[in-house]
Amino acid sequence: EIILQKLKSEGYSVDACYDGAEAMDILSYTEYDAVLLDIMMPGKSGLEVLSEWTESIHHQIERLNSLVTQLLTLAKMEEGGGELELKTWNASETIMDAVTSFEAPAVTKQIALQSDIAEEVYMEGDAARIHQLVSLLVDNAVKYTPEGGKIHICWRKNGKKAEFSVQNTCDTLPEGDLNRLFDRFYRADASRARESGGYGIGLSVAAAIVKAHKGKITAERTRDGICFKAVFPAKG
Repeated sequence: EIILQKLKSEGYSVDACYDGAEAMDILSYTEYDAVLLDIMMPGKSGLEVLSEWTESIHHQIERLNSLVTQLLTLAKMEEGGGELELKTWNASETIMDAVTSFEAPAVTKQIALQSDIAEEVYMEGDAARIHQLVSLLVDNAVKYTPEGGKIHICWRKNGKKAEFSVQNTCDTLPEGDLNRLFDRFYRADASRARESGGYGIGLSVAAAIVKAHKGKITAERTRDGICFKAVFPAKG
């Protein structure tokens, strides 16, 4: 009866549908659900609530898809490199391309993103995986750097080594060995991780990519934050 009255108030003809059956035929499922939500949640449009729910579900699906993709990548890496397409190439271009994609998110959080990427630094490896590695580390920095903070990215050749580092300011750091951050599903701050949408798998994938390229990755405290550094054999 309440639903019927609401339908009438919305201007629908319900003379022959007191049981609500024909009313559902008149309305699309979205409209009908919106009417129900109008009744259940007065003061807010049912369509607005549906839109919020749909957006939330879409966001959760994206997070789960990302998790599955990262788990598959990690499994492939741990099984023997994940079929790396090895070549010797100018990795500077790949790294610059990956870093550039995070300029807009950094601006949104008022983060000062500074990059110091040396040109013509060659290495042997899989360009797509190195691009993924850089994206994972920079994305992690953007997520956990507070508004108004700083991120410094460096890529350089140091003797026979090629070094990539991401340093960012942060509010808090876990006690003890920071290399625990590379453990699968480890999250130093579960509440912050939930807010950022993380599952504690991205850094594990990053570590696996570095290992597959015969490199080494570390996490160290700095004066006002943390620094992730990946070191690879350089070419040329």
